[in-house]
Amino acid sequence: MYLLFDLVRGCARKYTLVVSSVLLTGILLLSSSAQTTADAHAGLQALISQEWEYRLRANPEFATAVGDNRYNDKLTDYSAQVIAKEAEHDRHILDDFLSIDTRGLSKEDQLDRTLMVRTLQTAVDGERFKNWEMPVDQMNGPHLEYASLAEDMPFRTGRDYDNYLARLRGLPNL
Repeated sequence: MYLLFDLVRGCARKYTLVVSSVLLTGILLLSSSAQTTADAHAGLQALISQEWEYRLRANPEFATAVGDNRYNDKLTDYSAQVIAKEAEHDRHILDDFLSIDTRGLSKEDQLDRTLMVRTLQTAVDGERFKNWEMPVDQMNGPHLEYASLAEDMPFRTGRDYDNYLARLRGLPNL
């Protein structure tokens, strides 16, 4: 009888150990999956933030229009060299977004990635049309954009006026 009891108790311990191991492995996998999901989310958001900051630096008038005053004394550089660098940047950042594995992302993050890829892919595909060689049309161009520079500029401090004057002084250099 004691022998049978010891055998059952030994089996129960082994069973408990196996079940505990399986449960612990499951918890670790879920935890790892949650961490992977959190890492994927953080990586996507970091890439989106990086691209947003790049766009603000590259387009200071846009930055001003959306309320970011860090570049209020600058104008967008439309030189051929900068346009070529921006096209290269678009191709590289598109590759970065395409390399993100969407399996660990929430539906919202998947949508963010899809929209970024679509926007960047449209820009990359559109490079062949060389729109920068046709900067003036009935809706856009320096004749309209620079005439309305003051509309988006804040004029609350002396520094704001200095920034506006710095932009005006930069116009002949374009």
